[in-house]
Amino acid sequence: MTGFIYAIGCKKLVKIGFSKKPILRLNKINSDAPFRCTLYGMMPGTRDQERQLHAELIAFKVHSEWFRHKGAVAKFVTRLKPPPSRLERAPINSFDAYFIL
Repeated sequence: MTGFIYAIGCKKLVKIGFSKKPILRLNKINSDAPFRCTLYGMMPGTRDQERQLHAELIAFKVHSEWFRHKGAVAKFVTRLKPPPSRLERAPINSFDAYFIL
């Protein structure tokens, strides 16, 4: 299944996950988290690529899909496309359209 591999930050942790709609995923995580979370960015990917990435970052794993935001995790986050501001327009059916709230 194709969708997006995303990184959501909360305090000093980063959740690396997979979703077809990362903004909706962020909203769900924010409704459950004790602190405000931020979507750092995303890139096109698959569930298999997400699992492979988790395996590569195992040394930074805290729990489930949550990792310490340092080392290879911090480097991965810098490679992601950050979401545009809410005021930016994105063409329908484009990669950027998934950022629109």
